Amino acid sequence: MYNKYFEVFLADNPEGKEVNYRVRYQVYCLETGYENPSDFPDRIESDDVDSRSVHFIVRARATGTWIAAMRLVIGSLDQLPISQFARIEPELLLQNTGANSLVDFGLCAEVSRLCVISQYRRRAHERSVPHQVPWNPNDDIDESANQERRKAPWLMLGLLHSARIYSEEQNIPYWFFLAASSLARIIKGLGMKLDRTGPACEHRGIRYPFVANMPGNFDELRTKYPDLAETLSNEPHYRLFSELARDEYEFPLAV
Repeated sequence: MYNKYFEVFLADNPEGKEVNYRVRYQVYCLETGYENPSDFPDRIESDDVDSRSVHFIVRARATGTWIAAMRLVIGSLDQLPISQFARIEPELLLQNTGANSLVDFGLCAEVSRLCVISQYRRRAHERSVPHQVPWNPNDDIDESANQERRKAPWLMLGLLHSARIYSEEQNIPYWFFLAASSLARIIKGLGMKLDRTGPACEHRGIRYPFVANMPGNFDELRTKYPDLAETLSNEPHYRLFSELARDEYEFPLAV
């Protein structure tokens, strides 16, 4: 069902990564003002962390438009950006994850730059943030609405689910998030289990460090929405951007 409307790609070559950066420019620089557009004159929102990240992008099948993006920053815990901005309490981290020691965090990922273009953030309480808000997939929806738009809240879930599959393939057992409480609630609403690992910090607003133990995560989604979980598990998780011929995609043109 998700793949009827959207495609998730792993940006495994420079062209795919450029798509990711251009979607981020549109959302973070033009739509939400989180970043200053003048800092990115080439309309590519990128930083030094991208060189050690894995990038994902989403395309709308009906239009070919690139509509969402995220990245996983890969490395040991002390190499992740979260370690620069937040204080992670070792005892709390071990307690929440069941790890034996900090040595177990030699390979982790930090979820970063999770964003959706404004066309798919139409509700009033979504317009000032780069992401979508929680929803109940069991709610009745106006059947006359555009089918693709009706499935728009699946975007973040599809991105996170695809990244989870990638993490399992690469044996990455832990994800970290530096997030506002509102975004943490959104991610939890998508069926993920997140645990606080330290106190609040100031990083473009109040943020909190969270950890997700990836083996067995999304269990809440299976419990709350079994049909939705079954659909995701049975559909393709992501494609490689390098599989696309040059005439099969266009670069986003931020306006």
